[in-house]
Amino acid sequence: MDLIEIFKNPDTTYYPCVMWFWNDRITEHEIEFQIKEFKKSKIYEFFIHPLSGMELEYLSEEFFSLIRFAVSIAKENGMKFWIYDEYNWPSGIAGGLLLKQNPETLGCVLLIKKFTLFAGQKLDHKFEGEFVCASILHKNKNAVRENITDRVKVESENGQTRIYCEINSFTTVEVTLAYKAPSAGICMAGLWASFSDFTPGWLDANDRETVNAFINSTHERYKTVIGDEFGKTVLGVFNDEANNFSFFDAAHYNVTGVQAYPWTKHFAEAFQRDHGYDFTPYAYTADCSFLDADSIKKRFDYWETLSHLFADNYVKNVADWCEPNHLKLTGHLSGEESVMWHAYQMGDSYLALKEFHIPGIDNLFSKNYIDNVDFAITAKFAVTAAKFARRKRVICETFSGSGWDLTLQEMKRCLQRIIVAGINMTQYMGAYYSLDCGRKHLPMSYPPSHGYNNPLFAHYGELNTYAARLNALCAETIGASDIFVMLPLISVQIDKNLQGTIDQSWRGICLELIKTHHEYDIASERALYDAKVENGKLIINGFEYGTLVVPDIYYTSQKVIDVINKLTAQNGNVIFCGNTLLTICETGEKVSYAKGELNLKPNFGTHENVYVSHRKTADNDDLYMIVNDNAEDVDIKLDSAGCLFDPFDGTVRAFDSSVKICAYGCVAVLIKKESRVELKHGWRFNAEGGNWLVLPVKTQGENSEISGGYGLKPSDKYTATAEFNIQDIPEFAELIVEYEEGMTVILNNVDISVGLKSLKLWGIRTKSVDVTSILKNGENSLSYVSSIPAWNGPHELPSAYLRGNFKLNDNLELIRNTKQIAPNIWTTQGYPHFSGVGIYETEFTLPDPVGDKLLIEIPANDVVKIILNDEHVKTLLWKPYTTDITQYVKKGENRLRLEFTGTYQSLMQPEEYDLQGQGHLIRRGKSAPAHSGLDNFPVIYILD
Repeated sequence: MDLIEIFKNPDTTYYPCVMWFWNDRITEHEIEFQIKEFKKSKIYEFFIHPLSGMELEYLSEEFFSLIRFAVSIAKENGMKFWIYDEYNWPSGIAGGLLLKQNPETLGCVLLIKKFTLFAGQKLDHKFEGEFVCASILHKNKNAVRENITDRVKVESENGQTRIYCEINSFTTVEVTLAYKAPSAGICMAGLWASFSDFTPGWLDANDRETVNAFINSTHERYKTVIGDEFGKTVLGVFNDEANNFSFFDAAHYNVTGVQAYPWTKHFAEAFQRDHGYDFTPYAYTADCSFLDADSIKKRFDYWETLSHLFADNYVKNVADWCEPNHLKLTGHLSGEESVMWHAYQMGDSYLALKEFHIPGIDNLFSKNYIDNVDFAITAKFAVTAAKFARRKRVICETFSGSGWDLTLQEMKRCLQRIIVAGINMTQYMGAYYSLDCGRKHLPMSYPPSHGYNNPLFAHYGELNTYAARLNALCAETIGASDIFVMLPLISVQIDKNLQGTIDQSWRGICLELIKTHHEYDIASERALYDAKVENGKLIINGFEYGTLVVPDIYYTSQKVIDVINKLTAQNGNVIFCGNTLLTICETGEKVSYAKGELNLKPNFGTHENVYVSHRKTADNDDLYMIVNDNAEDVDIKLDSAGCLFDPFDGTVRAFDSSVKICAYGCVAVLIKKESRVELKHGWRFNAEGGNWLVLPVKTQGENSEISGGYGLKPSDKYTATAEFNIQDIPEFAELIVEYEEGMTVILNNVDISVGLKSLKLWGIRTKSVDVTSILKNGENSLSYVSSIPAWNGPHELPSAYLRGNFKLNDNLELIRNTKQIAPNIWTTQGYPHFSGVGIYETEFTLPDPVGDKLLIEIPANDVVKIILNDEHVKTLLWKPYTTDITQYVKKGENRLRLEFTGTYQSLMQPEEYDLQGQGHLIRRGKSAPAHSGLDNFPVIYILD
């Protein structure tokens, strides 16, 4: 994959698309004119969204004739068409026509009503709906709840139901009544059209047969008319504001003083299949006021079933229709801004989102929120679901309701922010076919219009190219998160009174991650159900996380607890940022964990209003998309060199370690791993002047060894000895001693004192002599006789060393010097005592073409002199150990020489020594070898 070429010349699919609102009298002439205007402004894909004010009957022959014409014009102009599968929104009732023509598709809701009966009073109550179950709570000191479902007598007639029952209570009781009623909220999909009669209600989105009726009424009709272009000019279907519990119903029934919850006609059978018992007699436990263990379990089971019914029977069902028809399902769910609506309108939004081929969100009123740090924070829900489902694109409806004063700069700011959040299919919401009369403003439109009737539209082409480049980078990479944030939907489903604290908690965590520029993923607990834990890492659908962050959470499932326990048992990083006493829904058992804090170190500095997305390419390169949302330029410091992508002009250029981003600007930075040469092999090493062995000299008395040297005083004579082993006699070796006047030095019974010559090394006493011919395989012995200096002080025995052409094994035995070395520190590869100048050499060949700029990065801590093809490039004294080598390389084979100058630590302090200090011996501890030379293999970055 050539990411640079994709960025410079993005395919038309990466350009922003447009939701085209048909909201007036539609003609072929106007259709052709507006489609061609889209193309002039580099909009190559459009969705036709029938909207309030359309003077045309939805799904009529005339309507489909005009759809067919629009597709033909798109085809002629090399453009693409997407089906929007509803009139107005939300998708599901075909503008109300489905409910009128197929009344059996009308959904229903579960209603919970509470009222009080006084002592001795009978239960005798009328309501509109179908009785499900009832319970009473005795208001005495024991507060006993009693299920009275089996005792209740039921009479039904004309939709009216009467229930009555003897209570026989000596205390006041609270009755909880659960009953079913038809969906009755007035839905936007059935409003403000020439054909509409304000049909109330919503379809049964949890029932497969009902959803199939919706598919047959709408999608199959499109197939009949334009199916020959499916997978060619027609790319897919947009399903809008999908849900299984309409907030129109919630509002409708809450006004009557009852609480509404989702239901479906075949719920009892589905629940029995999932959990093995009948939920119907206990349906009142759907109400969140029951927090005893039994009710919690039943309510948990209720939401488990509902979550899967909606995801499978609605979203997956539509997606399954799309696939054999060569279409993709895209769109977004309802109420994604709030954890409450995530939990109550979809059961579990994660399960539903991942069934879309292109999941999405909306970002309406964009201008109103662009200055908020949590702008587009909900994008992560869809982005994470897409990642786990291995979906490449994520769509976002943008700008609707932002006003007629929305400028291109403000649009650019919004687009940058949503793309950095992971959106890579930006959709203008929307282009109004007409702005006549009331269509200029709310409620008939949400300005601005992203079509010819906006004076700024003539300049959209440059903005669209800018966005296309960023979309392409985002789409061709994937978020590189090491942090997974768990969204506690189950806690809200068990007790919706917790929604405020939980919403605040997860938002606060995400904002902290955004401010500190840490990539993260977020999904509900159910994403953990099939997670693995290996080596202290959380693995979800193949993606590995080093940190699991748990916001305020109170209730969860046993499966989630099992994952948390496995992580903690393997010393995984689990951070609880709120409540830590959890109730397991299935058992009622309570478990407690330690509270933690994120304590995040900011990446990319501490700049305010800078937003970063860390992504990975298909080749595992690192891509950072960085937005500067300030009115001033900022300088961003990076640890590595790489390529800088400028979406404004499409250029790609090299940078070293600093990037300047203009006010309200955005760049992408690529650290290319495969566009580099890793110098792993063929290394040779030379210890300048020879390798060193520090000889372990110890003292002896005149007749016997004096343990530790005790008894020696100034002027006392002593004998010192050292033994060492040789496996391979070196080609050259010299003995170096710190010579005292009158000292006798004997090696392997040969007196070499007379051969010692002064050596200018680190003092006035240092002398050396060639001992190559005296050394022998096996054990060698050195001894010298000398005296403690006459003055009282902290004296140390004169040191002795071998220096020469050899290596040392782990037992410090001399072995043959092969010159071969791995690109790593020399002190662990046969040179544990060597200090000085260590020289690494290798040859390498660069790919052809070489590239416009080459940088070498050397993992080091010492001074390093770089010589390339016999030319001195640069001497690096400290970090960053990176420099430009472009002018020194050549095609074919290149020779690299790195001369490291390390410290003296490994030579000066490798062994224990006996010290004479004011008449007392002092023991000095052993020091570890210095970390000298290469830390790892050098890398040459090739920047195009």
